[in-house]
Amino acid sequence: MKKKILIIEDDRELCKEIAEILIDEGYIVDTAFDRQEGEENISKNQYDISLLDLRIPGGGFNILTEVKKKIPGMKVIVISASPIVKREKNKNATADEKAKIRQLQQADAIFSKPFEIEKLLEKIAQLVGTGYKL
Repeated sequence: MKKKILIIEDDRELCKEIAEILIDEGYIVDTAFDRQEGEENISKNQYDISLLDLRIPGGGFNILTEVKKKIPGMKVIVISASPIVKREKNKNATADEKAKIRQLQQADAIFSKPFEIEKLLEKIAQLVGTGYKL
């Protein structure tokens, strides 16, 4: 059975590129470009994994928290250029940043933009049990 992936990314060109690569790898792919659209897709469909940009319109942190609370079996890979991703291990983070870091720790994997697509494909395969190797 083909694995189903939801990409929630507001950069439409990047979203399209990732989707095309994943489709070529044999995955079924849906896309969303903001929080509302992402939440609608999640409520109507079952996904094995979501690729989530934190800086989407409406906010990606909330989607991450809701998915992990309501759909614990769904894997979430954060793909983001958000400075919080880079500050994850920073001991001088503000209280707000520390709260976001705690939310971020719910992700099954984190990729900071730009990222290597081959490493993303390998992580997806690992999380959903398919066989991609670098």
